[in-house]
Amino acid sequence: MSYPRRNRTALREWIWILPVLLIPLVGCPLLSSRNDTGNGNDNQNANVNDNGSGQPLPPQDAEINVVIEGQGSVQQEATVGGVRLSAVPDNGWLFSEWVLSNGQSVRLNPTLFDPEDDPTVTARFVPDPNVADSDGDGFVDAADQCPGTPSGAAVDLDGCAASQRDSDNDGVTDDVDACPDSPFGAAVGEDGCTPDERDSDGDGVPDPSDRCPDTPPDDSIDN
Repeated sequence: MSYPRRNRTALREWIWILPVLLIPLVGCPLLSSRNDTGNGNDNQNANVNDNGSGQPLPPQDAEINVVIEGQGSVQQEATVGGVRLSAVPDNGWLFSEWVLSNGQSVRLNPTLFDPEDDPTVTARFVPDPNVADSDGDGFVDAADQCPGTPSGAAVDLDGCAASQRDSDNDGVTDDVDACPDSPFGAAVGEDGCTPDERDSDGDGVPDPSDRCPDTPPDDSIDN
């Protein structure tokens, strides 16, 4: 007896494990994998994070606590090996240095820091002497002979107010010097006058020549 032959189809699922060599460009993250089940559907579903440097990328939210001295700002960028800090001074200011928690200073800008080693960094900015006018008297610091002029005080061509100037070099500033032309080297009193210059009653006649040393104020005098 014979039996009719029937067509039969055998279904078998194959799982292939394929070794893959991944060679990324330096600094480029690589996303690649292969899962072949033998049914014609290939899926890429595994992530490989490789920056090509052998060093791990820091978390995207990695951040350093920055303290700013002076006027300027600091930009932070999480990158290979840590966080890169870039100091940007405001107009009229210069970047001076980074100061670490241990007191060490670094002048390179920008600079890469490790958040674990240096969680807090101070960015120090200083006035640009070629632009800054620290006392606001209208003279840039590089040309100002009298820094620290009182606010609003009138100044001369050297940037000096009367309270800072001593025209006769007698040790008494011009704003309180009753005798602004004392001879050089002469001994003067608190009013900046020598005995020969002093006019105790204010009548315009120096004491040595004043026959009436106690003239009342505003009285007319003779010659």
